[in-house]
Amino acid sequence: MNKVIVLIGLCLLVGGGLLYGQKQTQLPNTSSSRTSTLVVSPTVVDKVPLMDAKGYVEVFLTNISKKNIPEAIAMMTAKAVPDEPTSQAWGAQFNAFKTLSIQSIEPSFQESWTDSSQSYKVTIAVEMTPESANGPIPYYGYDKGINIRWVSLEKENNVWKIGGIGTGP
Repeated sequence: MNKVIVLIGLCLLVGGGLLYGQKQTQLPNTSSSRTSTLVVSPTVVDKVPLMDAKGYVEVFLTNISKKNIPEAIAMMTAKAVPDEPTSQAWGAQFNAFKTLSIQSIEPSFQESWTDSSQSYKVTIAVEMTPESANGPIPYYGYDKGINIRWVSLEKENNVWKIGGIGTGP
């Protein structure tokens, strides 16, 4: 019973904070032509943590494994994807994974980390599509089974982005 009371109190507290003189955003109501108002509290929004670099690498690789290729490419820096042909090249490579599963994500060279760049040693298990044997590099340089890659991250507009994927540090 006490847990229910605490939960209700927490909901009222958060709800009250959301309604207290805050920024309002108009959102379309998909069920009709009316719009509804979403009230967002800057104090609540400011407390939502940004994703850390390691989490960003995990989401990036998960997007590739789930064939969310446009989302994965959108997670890369403008330097890594400067134009549409480069975006298409990354898309072809990411689509060449028949399967991709993350085995581990470990920090690499932490002594060289800065507030705006980090690097991770990533161990993945992959199987490539048969068609990828005809890629610019057969199977885009991946072997069937366990592969190790180094993923570099850089901050763009205070958000982590994938700066590159390499076969060595």
